[in-house]
Amino acid sequence: MSGKGIPTRTKILIGVMVFVLLGVYYYGVVYMDYKNAVVTYDTTELDEQIAAEQLKMSQKAEMLEIMANTTDVPKAEVATYDNVKQVMNELNDIFATSEEYSFSFEEPYATVNTDTVRRDISASFAVKDFQTIERILRSLDSCSYRSKICDLSMTAVEDKETGDKTLGSGEVDATLTVRFFETLYGASSKDGVVFVEPEEGEENDMLSTLSSSKARAESTGLEDE
Repeated sequence: MSGKGIPTRTKILIGVMVFVLLGVYYYGVVYMDYKNAVVTYDTTELDEQIAAEQLKMSQKAEMLEIMANTTDVPKAEVATYDNVKQVMNELNDIFATSEEYSFSFEEPYATVNTDTVRRDISASFAVKDFQTIERILRSLDSCSYRSKICDLSMTAVEDKETGDKTLGSGEVDATLTVRFFETLYGASSKDGVVFVEPEEGEENDMLSTLSSSKARAESTGLEDE
């Protein structure tokens, strides 16, 4: 009896089965291991992003707490209008710890038939770390003249060596607006003050009720509308 070779059809089926088994092996071992490695990497990066966001939220909450405490500082003076020179002297001292800074000014304004003048001064500054911003805010909080921090934004500067860009480590660019309060009571001039109509539902200006003396104005809290 003569032996016969493996039929061509059988060879084809065997080849197909081997190909399928190799495909299954590749998918189950090589591809899935690679995919799991990628997922692990992505998860690690996500964890780092979450940690960075949590740090920023914590720092922002701390900044908001400081800002909230600047709403009313009883010992701060409500200076007689026009007090911009003295205000600028104090601001220059406070921001001297910055790497660089600049100020921009809005026109001082008061509600018609009231004595309170509001003077908004915006600061753009760069500092070497987040802690410097905190010190600046606390200095503004203890400013000699009645004021309130109305706005604050911070942007981390990317480290040129490490590529890090977090508020917790490295340089920070920031902007803020400080509103200073002055009184027209006893002022020698109202030049430069813009008088605006009260908005609907606006509360009565607390300083408008003070007519006895400047000293009383200086010891009374101000509420910002």
